Amino acid sequence: MNFVSKHVLLLALLLAGSGRLATLPLIGATMKVTREAGHLRLRGRVLGVTLAGEDKHGIEFHLRLSLELINSGPKPVIILQRKPWLGSITLARSPEDAAASRYLYLSSAWPSVYRGGKDSKWENLQQRLDQRGPPPELTRTLRPGETFQYETDATLYIEKRGNFDKTSVPWDEIRRASPTWLQVTLETWPVNIEPTVDPNHPEFGMMLQRRWWQFGQLQLERLTSDPMLLDFSLITFATDNHRDYSAPTG
Repeated sequence: MNFVSKHVLLLALLLAGSGRLATLPLIGATMKVTREAGHLRLRGRVLGVTLAGEDKHGIEFHLRLSLELINSGPKPVIILQRKPWLGSITLARSPEDAAASRYLYLSSAWPSVYRGGKDSKWENLQQRLDQRGPPPELTRTLRPGETFQYETDATLYIEKRGNFDKTSVPWDEIRRASPTWLQVTLETWPVNIEPTVDPNHPEFGMMLQRRWWQFGQLQLERLTSDPMLLDFSLITFATDNHRDYSAPTG
């Protein structure tokens, strides 16, 4: 299996539990990342950038992130205990470009439909959540002003000549724009909990949201982070290739 094929596979796995992503960007853009509708805010910082590999088509970077969920509203917010799925990652030249959805890089990979498996994993989780109040072993309640912080990993695969469908700019353009501004988007309510598996209309989640209102607001919407500074000049190396990646690539 070549490096690029392995990368596609790795992505699907990486997204599941930890969170970083990598397909490619959108320059000057029409594609938008969903923003949260409630009072839960997502912010973070990049703890490290590692060069993981290179082939003739592109360069792979591994990122270590610290993410923080903050309840900035007047009412408690209820989230699941399980780590959110990191489904989208973007790079922009500035926070203003990020706000306007003008991306240098955009990659997304959301969960596939997986209900009806032999282990009935999602059906069982749905049944366990179907209670009068939020079960403490499955949910976490953030009081107003309270935060929840965790660390996660992500992967960027940046093509040297840009993506074939023109949704990614070449690596040299991203290199010249560095430091860039990174955003990630999380799925806080897994789509597979829903019997209809419809991310746009989570009927079961909305029913629990109404039922649990006295305890807090159940978070169903995806969350997009505030922009985080990502400086490619601070790369560390996971391989023996110590070439200067702040210089143009061939």
